[in-house]
Amino acid sequence: MILKKLQLKSVFFHSCEEKKKQAAATECGSEYEKKLASNMNLTFDKWRNYVMQGEVHDSNCYFLGGATGNSGMFCDVYDVYESARIFLEGTELFSRKSLALFYENRTSFDAEHRTAGWQLATSSNCGGRSLSPRAIGHSGFTGTSLWIEPEEKNIYILLTNRIHPYVTDIIMNDIRDRFHKLSIKLTKGATHGSHVRKS
Repeated sequence: MILKKLQLKSVFFHSCEEKKKQAAATECGSEYEKKLASNMNLTFDKWRNYVMQGEVHDSNCYFLGGATGNSGMFCDVYDVYESARIFLEGTELFSRKSLALFYENRTSFDAEHRTAGWQLATSSNCGGRSLSPRAIGHSGFTGTSLWIEPEEKNIYILLTNRIHPYVTDIIMNDIRDRFHKLSIKLTKGATHGSHVRKS
């Protein structure tokens, strides 16, 4: 129903041959998770040993069928934008009272500030730290992030395949922060409103 309401066309959860080729490749095999398991003295003999494309990278999600609460969704930048737009004031999907839940800090006792489904830019270590305190966002291990600025009504989308072909020691939140600073600089003085900028 939500996909239809928002007219999302590229979203999929499970691998399908038709859409797999359109997805960015991720890691070559499950080397990163294999190393984590080895460090904990855990053994497992079903690691994937090929370049993953169009299937979820997270092994927990993969072995649970490819769609879980933490992982498994694929879509293009335009559908990410349409999905994010509903969390701005004036949305047709949420009432004002419901929308407020997505901006209310529910974990003020912790350095990681979370709302109903989102991370707040006030969190101690996040890619949205150069945004306003009310900004909400989410990031993915593979190098993705989405941040929403409610006052400016700007949406910041960064989609990378930073773990291709292997996971390295890139500090992704620093890259996200630089991306936001550059984006803010580019949109400063522009007419307020949401933008999709291809780069």
